[in-house]
Amino acid sequence: MSVAFPDRKILQRAEGDGVVLADSDRLVQLLGNLIGNALTYGDPDGEVTVTSRVTETVARLSVQNRGVPITEETLKTIFQPMVLGDRDTRSSVRSVGLGLYIVRAIAVAHGGDVTVTSNEHDGTEFVVSFPF
Repeated sequence: MSVAFPDRKILQRAEGDGVVLADSDRLVQLLGNLIGNALTYGDPDGEVTVTSRVTETVARLSVQNRGVPITEETLKTIFQPMVLGDRDTRSSVRSVGLGLYIVRAIAVAHGGDVTVTSNEHDGTEFVVSFPF
């Protein structure tokens, strides 16, 4: 993602030790979708933080950014297919509305789920967790 967004700062944090047995190609796709959205729709001067956390039974991936919060109305449908989120006038991004639907499908295929929180104080954070 750093190649596609050379002027943006992406921080990566790993918490916990352990090996996760999962479909690495799909997890890369999941992270690519979440990080790409964070870079595209977040504060263009802000950083994106990617955190992986592994406990004895659960893997957790989160992507957090700052910027204009996602509206409550959009949060209700954000993981549905073919639904476009809030339109940011700074962005000329073209989207068909499948990225977050795919993120949820990958999380569910791993026995987990994805959640999102978005507010002015904490920014926007997508969290994927699944047992292993």
